[in-house]
Amino acid sequence: MDAFINLPRQRYQNNPQYFRSERMCFLDHVFSRQ
Repeated sequence: MDAFINLPRQRYQNNPQYFRSERMCFLDHVFSRQ
């Protein structure tokens, strides 16, 4: 699970403007699997 947290964190440092939408897609993916 740490890898999934570190990957968006690295992308946030590179592209802060894309981080929010990408994080929301990630959260939707996580919740849809439960």
